[in-house]
Amino acid sequence: MVESTSTHKKDLESLLRKKGSFPQLSSEALLRDVIDLKEKFNFGTVIIVDNSDHLLGIITDGDLRRIITKSQKHYSALMMESVKVFLNKKPISINNLDTSLDRIKKIFIKNKILDIVVVDDDNKVLGIIHIHDIFEKYV
Repeated sequence: MVESTSTHKKDLESLLRKKGSFPQLSSEALLRDVIDLKEKFNFGTVIIVDNSDHLLGIITDGDLRRIITKSQKHYSALMMESVKVFLNKKPISINNLDTSLDRIKKIFIKNKILDIVVVDDDNKVLGIIHIHDIFEKYV
């Protein structure tokens, strides 16, 4: 049986965490803001956007560990650095949920990531898909 496109898109939309349900900061934020927001949301990825919600990059738990362990700066000074210095400017993202669930699963596995940012045609953040949400719904 072939799944219809509208059913498929509804399934993916049900996995999409929308703005307000995941950590998102402006590019004016500091590294300490990343840690504070990650703690508030209990989430491993913080999305960094411009003033119009266009995706600029992300900072993950792994990024934070590497930043802290490799930095020569004192921890308190490091926390006052701009997120612009540290963000991953090429995060893995998909456009408008136009990707199949099988393809999304393969992206997670191939890249060993936990989150995929979903953007529109103008690179504006629509939301995020977290791998655990797929497990909860389909496994």
